[in-house]
Amino acid sequence: DALDWMPASDLHILFGANLINDGPTTAIPWASNVMHPSYNPAGFDWDIGLVELVSDAPTTPSVVNDEPIDDAWLGTQVTYVGFGETQYGRGDAGVKYTTDNPVIEFDDMVVTTDGSVSGTCHGDSGGATFEVTDGGLELAGIVAYGEWGCAGYSSNTRVDIFLEWILEFVPEVYTDPEQLLPPEDDGPGAGGDDGPFWTSWGVDEDLDGLGGQFDGEGDESRGGCSTAGDPSLGLLAGLVGLGLVARRRPFARP
Repeated sequence: DALDWMPASDLHILFGANLINDGPTTAIPWASNVMHPSYNPAGFDWDIGLVELVSDAPTTPSVVNDEPIDDAWLGTQVTYVGFGETQYGRGDAGVKYTTDNPVIEFDDMVVTTDGSVSGTCHGDSGGATFEVTDGGLELAGIVAYGEWGCAGYSSNTRVDIFLEWILEFVPEVYTDPEQLLPPEDDGPGAGGDDGPFWTSWGVDEDLDGLGGQFDGEGDESRGGCSTAGDPSLGLLAGLVGLGLVARRRPFARP
């Protein structure tokens, strides 16, 4: 991993919708980082870390899910936001895409979704897994690993499990959309006719795909793998508002 040999000051968080054609709109250096003390690079558990930036991110912070994931989640859709490849081996990582996947299982570390039609792929690791609620999107997971070849499941580190540890380093974490309302507004949906402003801050509505649909020529791809790419890119999705990051790895669990 880059964090083992590269100082944090040499790493940056990049912001933008199309890093390939337009480049980043903002690049903020890391000030420091910390991995969970139980994390082992040889495995997949405890796969979560925190990044402190040298300046504030130009995004609205993410609302974080603090409710335990249980059987009621099975079959519900979560929304991914990521910059990974649109097909295994395509090499086109760097454009922000979104897709929805149903939850198929969970355990005490991860929540797993079915991405056999359109899922995550190389370069999506560390990206956001959002729960869709009546109040908007809430960060429920961090893309961790998936089926080899981007053709099936995607497993995501559960944020609710690690919230107590996160709060040791990040004293202010939003767990209710109303916490993000401006003082002059007095209720949910304060975004006016456009709806709650926290709903789509990290999502480009015109870029819909993330491993299964893409802008360009060629056959539709399938997604599911989420464990490759350059770890020095850090986290490119909405997690930077909170400072969450999961490391990328050059292989996937069989």
